[in-house]
Parts: sequence; structure tokens; C-alpha cells
Amino acid sequence: MDEDKVLKLKAFLEQLPESMARQLLTAVELDRVAGGAGLPHDVLLDGLRPHAVCAEDQVRRTPTPMRLFCDPFEDLLIPVRNGAKQPGLIARESLMPIWDWLAGDLMPALHREQCENLTNAILQSDQEKIGSVATELQTAGASAIARALEGADDGSAKRAELVAQLGSEDILADAVDMAHVLQIAPVINKVRKVMHKPVPRVSKELAHFLRKAVGAVPESSLQSLPYLFVVAMRRLERPWEILQTRAAVADRGEDLLEIGAKFAIVVELLFSELEAKVATLTALDPQSFDPETTVSNLSDVGRLIHGLSGEMESLRDAIVNDRLNTARESVGETLQMIFERIPKQIRHAMPFQAAGSYAARTTKRPDLTRKPNEKTMERARQLGIFMRDSRPASGIADVGNHHAEAYDQILEGLNAYREGLLSEMRSIESGDVIHNARAYLDMSVELTAILVSEGEAHILRRKAAQVRRSDQAANF
Repeated sequence: MDEDKVLKLKAFLEQLPESMARQLLTAVELDRVAGGAGLPHDVLLDGLRPHAVCAEDQVRRTPTPMRLFCDPFEDLLIPVRNGAKQPGLIARESLMPIWDWLAGDLMPALHREQCENLTNAILQSDQEKIGSVATELQTAGASAIARALEGADDGSAKRAELVAQLGSEDILADAVDMAHVLQIAPVINKVRKVMHKPVPRVSKELAHFLRKAVGAVPESSLQSLPYLFVVAMRRLERPWEILQTRAAVADRGEDLLEIGAKFAIVVELLFSELEAKVATLTALDPQSFDPETTVSNLSDVGRLIHGLSGEMESLRDAIVNDRLNTARESVGETLQMIFERIPKQIRHAMPFQAAGSYAARTTKRPDLTRKPNEKTMERARQLGIFMRDSRPASGIADVGNHHAEAYDQILEGLNAYREGLLSEMRSIESGDVIHNARAYLDMSVELTAILVSEGEAHILRRKAAQVRRSDQAANF
């Protein structure tokens, strides 16, 4: 199919009603599972993918041998790998090379047989057989990868050969993670079945369940135990709360430092996420940053810092505590630079006839001859929202005083400008100036509603209305 037809087909598929698209998606996947050769499966599935992105649709997706094989480590999958490979995260781009490696080199006959059995079970909707054969495929895959990795130490000729087969060192490392999860797939599958994400909190019942899950891991597979905690963490609404289960899952006589080794991957994943978000914040230009994106990132960082702070106290690990403090300090330095500049940026949207600070309010008058700049005013609104929503993060980053100082400067400036504006409005005669005055007044009231309250803004609107009704402002 030529590229123009592919694009038109995808555009058509994306416009289909949801119910029709889901039915077509199921039909196409079943046809591919059955080995149908008359349809362009990849093109159709790619065009229908937007209809299958939400969690509900994912649950309804037609099972395939590959999808069933990947189920136990689904929580470890990431769309794209940014930076170096991290234990506990598997890039989706690694799935097909590893699947082909199993099918072509590691277990070709067994892979083909089990995929055929799974395909027949899927077409017959035999759920019991689907489950049993999928478990056999997962177990066989784990063993095959483990055998292939024997003697493949760093720097060895065998490792270089495996890297060449798979395409990269990162894909090989992803195969190691897969094997760890698949080695304890029956336990992982039970955890996934019980923990419907997002799990709102770690309860005593959940901690007890995880302890039983830990006990169900075979002695021969204890090296894979940390991956059970990774899966559980990825299903939590507050992922750092997985650390609250340390005491519950510890063996008799095992203290928190000893159990900490089993949670090392979890801790590293949490800190890597935090540090990546902090790095994004520290790279901001304080003068031109995007307020909406930044406040969202700040909220995530604030939640992570707050959550990890509570958990790190009991860990008694100087290194991770230093990392936490470094993250907090970096965020604080960035916020301090931003807060120092915001009052001036907001003031830029409210022109005065004379230069100077807000403190010199008696020497300045609003410049109502200058036409409002919509871009500047919208920036002021966004910064106002940022100031309102960044207060919690400023406290966590220990820069609450800088936030309060900037807040006071902004409110003082708004009050000074608005009072000057209302005074000027009593003697306005020009229609253009009246239009400008209304725009500046509306903006100052809107900022007050954002930063103070809607009640305060309502009082100011009534005050402005009284001025507009006065004889001196008859044109309003």
C-alpha cells in the first residue's frame, strides 16, 4: 500500500466512533492471531491505536501470544528510553528484538509450539488454557534467557556476541530484567490481579498480602524478589509508599538496613524520577519559562520530595538522604530566581507614566495612553496562577519566604496600580483611553481574584462600577 493511501486510511480510522473502532480493533487482532493474510494488519492497528490508549481499552485488547508473554512485566514498560538503561524499566522498543531472539535462537521449536497452542486457545476463548499455556511460555522464556546469559559477563566474548544479536547492550539488559520478572511470573501475576492500579495507599491488608507474596517466591528465585517490589510500586498512586512495606516483608531478625538491599532498585527508580524532574526545573529560563508546565512539574517534584522525606528518615542511609537534600536545594535555588523576577514581569503588563518601584506609588500614574498588550497581559495571568499554585512546593523546597515576599510585592503593585487607575478614570474623556482603562482594570481585578479571592475581586468590581456610574466618568 503506497504512503498516500496509508495516510488516508489512518485518517479515516482515527475518525471512527469509539464503539465501532473497538469492534474493528478486535476483529483485526483476531485475524492476525489466526494467521490471516488478506489484511494489512500493521497499518490497521497503527491507525486504530488512538482508540486503545486508555486503561479501559487496554483491558479489552485481544490477547496475542506476545502480549500474554509480556503481561508480568507490563508495569515495567516505558514508551521511550531517555538516557541510560535503568534496572527495573524496560523500553518497549526492546520487546520485538527479544521476542524474535526467543523465537529464532533460544527456543524456536518450543516457542512455535506454545504460540500455536495459545493462538488456538485464544480463538476458542478457552481462558483456562490461555492462562496455563501463557505461564508455560513465560517460564520457558525466563529459563531460555537465563541459559543464554550464562558466562556472558561484562567484557566477555559471549556478551559481545549477544549484544550483536540483539542490537545493543541496553536491549540485553532489558532481557535480564524480563527474565527476573518471568522467573517469578506466577507470584507477579497474583500481585497484579490484587493491586488494581492506581492503588490509593498502602494499607495493613496490602502489606500483609505482599508479605505472603514474598513468601511465595521460590528459594531459587530470591534474586528476582526486588522486581516484585518494582511491580507493586508501579501500581501505587503514591509510589514511594512501597517503602512502608519494608518492615512487614522483612524476615525474622532482618533489620531495615538488611531489607533495604531488596528495595535498592525501587529507591533508585524513585530518585531517578525525582532527579530527572529536578533537572528539567533547573534548566528553566526564569524569564521565559512556561508557567503551566512548570507548576505541574513542581507539583510532581513536591509530592516526591515530601513522600520520600518521610520514608528516608527510617532508612538511615546517608547517601540517599544527601541526594534528597541536593534535590530540595536545587529546586529551591530555581524557585528563588523565578520568584525574584515575577513581580517585575507582572508589573510590565501595567504601564506607568514614570519609571520606579511600587513603593513610589505617589509619584506615578497609570499610562492609559498605551494600548494593552494582550501577550504581556496573558503572561501576567499565567504568572499569577503560577504564584498561587506554587506555594506548597515553595514550602517543601524551603523557599517559602521568597514566595511570600514576591506575593506581597505583586499585591502591593496591584493595589497601587488599581487605585491610580480608579483615580484617573474619573476624568477620562477619550474613547481610546476609556477602552485601555477598562482592559487594565479588568486585568488587575482578575489577578486579584487569582491571588487573593473571588470575594475580594467582587468588592473591587463593585467599586469600579461606582466610578463608572459617576458623572466624571459618564462615558463608561
